[in-house]
Amino acid sequence: MDYANIPLALFAGLFSILSPCVLPLIPVVLGTAVSEHRLGPLALAVGLATSFTAIGLFAATIGYSIGLDDGFFKLAGAVLLVAAGLALALPRLQTQLALATAPLGNWTERKFGNAALAGWRGQFGVGLLLGAVWSPCVGPHPGRRLRSRRAGPQPGLGRAHHAVIWSGKRHSIDSSRARIS
Repeated sequence: MDYANIPLALFAGLFSILSPCVLPLIPVVLGTAVSEHRLGPLALAVGLATSFTAIGLFAATIGYSIGLDDGFFKLAGAVLLVAAGLALALPRLQTQLALATAPLGNWTERKFGNAALAGWRGQFGVGLLLGAVWSPCVGPHPGRRLRSRRAGPQPGLGRAHHAVIWSGKRHSIDSSRARIS
């Protein structure tokens, strides 16, 4: 990898917003962010970029070193998808799953239910959470690139490449905000 690929990384980040599980939600998410604070969309974008980068770096470095490679994530995703499909198709299983996960939902509500979503700080927090949820949609490819670059002769360049991709993602959101406003 050389420095000529850095602009391509920016465009990869810009176009990653076209992911089918992200693009339809952008108007709703940005509309909410704009209504919360003038700088809400910027805080949301920074939260997303921070979350994407942290999760991508974890998966590409620590996760890979403890055996969490592409195959693991593919298998885990397939198992979760089949389990979710079965739970939705079988009403009895759906009820049992709801009862089994209710304590987790209650704990989460008690712990985080009063978290402020208003203002730019709240939108930063929303960005952190959305980044964690959206990472499987837009994150695996940059993480894979970072891992392959980390082992190469210029590991710092691989990290720069990853950061530029996420900057492109943040810029996509800022550009969408400008069209909404």
